[in-house]
Amino acid sequence: MFRVLQFNMQFGMGWDSADPDSVPHDIDRTIAEIKKHNPDVVLL
Repeated sequence: MFRVLQFNMQFGMGWDSADPDSVPHDIDRTIAEIKKHNPDVVLL
């Protein structure tokens, strides 16, 4: 099986619908989420 992951992101920021512009950057969490899916190819 070949896994492709499309991951829409903005600078590694999380999401808070109440205040989307003030969410801190968390690159480590972003990387962990991508790795969790074990993709062969990642589209950012």
